Parts: sequence; structure tokens; C-alpha cells
Amino acid sequence: MTIHPAGIVDIPALSLIHARSWKEAYRGMVPQEYLDSLSDDRWEPMLRAWLAAGNHALMLLEDGLPVGCCTYGAAREERFAGWGEIVSLYLLPGYIGCGYGLALLQAVLQDMEKNGYQKITLWVLRENRRARRFYRKNGFVQNGERCHSEAGGKQLTELRYVRG
Repeated sequence: MTIHPAGIVDIPALSLIHARSWKEAYRGMVPQEYLDSLSDDRWEPMLRAWLAAGNHALMLLEDGLPVGCCTYGAAREERFAGWGEIVSLYLLPGYIGCGYGLALLQAVLQDMEKNGYQKITLWVLRENRRARRFYRKNGFVQNGERCHSEAGGKQLTELRYVRG
């Protein structure tokens, strides 16, 4: 297993990981028709803009193949100035539960600390019990804040988790 900073050349692989992870992780939470419609290149424009804005992404490879990624940087909300934010952390479905997520999270936390972020925030879908358990196990706590988003015509509730 290797983890390295992702660059522009990695965008297609990052997008593929996002799409395939969404299809598995959000099954039963997001309308299936919407999940089925997600193409592997769906996230390329967003990821290109994310990296161009000076934000960060890490890619995890197993035997040279991209199997996980994380996007992160300075918190996007002004009231969290000085905080870091994990925007996404995804693994291809066959690699969940094997320690790859923990390795990726530890690498991100280490990089954020190196960049001066002592406090971290992130959002998790309320229905995503696996992710909520993962973050709680790794020192994140729910702070009571919620926000709402939409995917495939369904209203979703996200919960804010913080650490530090």
C-alpha cells in the first residue's frame, strides 16, 4: 500500500473512486436510479477545480492500482477559519474494512497537522452508519449541527463531526 498526493493526472482515477464508492456506500440512502446514473467521470470538473484552488487530495494505491482517495483542505465555512476540513474519503467497495480507510485518514490527519490544522471538521450523511462509526472510532464527535442536501430528488441530512 502506498499513499501519495494526488495531482491533475490523477483526476480520472479520483473521480472513478468517487463514483464507484457512491454506488456502494449510499445504496439504500440515495435513490438507486440516481446512483445508477453516476458516470466514472462525474466528479472530474469538481476535482479539477478543487485542486486548482490549492486544496489537497491523497490517493491510496494497492499493488499500483488506485483504490482510495481523500479530498481535504482549509474549512470552507468562514466561521471555521483556521480549521481543516475533510470533504471526502472514499474507497473502492472491495477495499472497505481492510484498514485502508484508517491508513488514508491517518495520512490526511498527519498532513493537516503539518499544515497547521489542529481542529478538523467534516460532514457525514445521517443514514451512513458505517462512516459515522468510523469517524467516532477515530476521535471525531458529532457537534449537533445539521445541513440538508439533495441527491436524485431525495432530501438528505448531513451531520457535522469535529475533532480537536
